[in-house]
Amino acid sequence: MLAFCVVVPLGLAGLLSAVFRSAGKHLNLPNRVHWLAPEHHGETAGFVVAHAVWFGAMPVAFLCFVHWRVLEANALHRAACRRGRSSADGSSSRWW
Repeated sequence: MLAFCVVVPLGLAGLLSAVFRSAGKHLNLPNRVHWLAPEHHGETAGFVVAHAVWFGAMPVAFLCFVHWRVLEANALHRAACRRGRSSADGSSSRWW
């Protein structure tokens, strides 16, 4: 899970960097010539990078939340098993 949380944002940032480094040929911008001109290139790059960081951080936050909830659910399930029940609803989960 940790590897996935690290690979996803790095992959997104790498993909957006590669697209931006290709001189904007594959970047879908209105009035592309204006925004990729030398006098605006720095501002455009900063905007794209800043939003790429947020775009990469949101899946990490979501995956950390999901992981936390899974850990809580597993802790509850283990506690139910210690009391003699196989699951939280009292049904058995044995295969035989």
